[in-house]
Amino acid sequence: MTASAASKIADSKLEYAAKPDQATDALRALESIGEPNLPTFARADSARRAGRLNASAATDEELNALLQERKKILDKKFSASLTRQEENRLQYVRWSIERIEDARHGHELDRLEAAIDRYEQFYSDLKALRAQLAQYDKAQK
Repeated sequence: MTASAASKIADSKLEYAAKPDQATDALRALESIGEPNLPTFARADSARRAGRLNASAATDEELNALLQERKKILDKKFSASLTRQEENRLQYVRWSIERIEDARHGHELDRLEAAIDRYEQFYSDLKALRAQLAQYDKAQK
């Protein structure tokens, strides 16, 4: 995909994102149906997985086009000032790059986060055990 093709796709997405009334109406419609009976973490996990699935379809060419576009906008930002439209575009390009990188590397980061959570839980359990042993030791004296 060429940079101009990526730009056209991104512009169409940006135009939709620039219409908050439509997004608000869509959210109100979903709220009127009622939320599914799922815990918050399950909904967040499902949304993360869906986002990753969608972003994983991006090709290396699309990512490179976004990286080049970001570079051009940043070069302009540091040499002159940006218009509001260019600032919005830079935010969108950064967001798109983050989504693609999350789709490619997010699973490894999730595993790392889970390992950290297990380690922190182990530390809490060990701390509680030490407190119980200290109480037991005091009770024996």
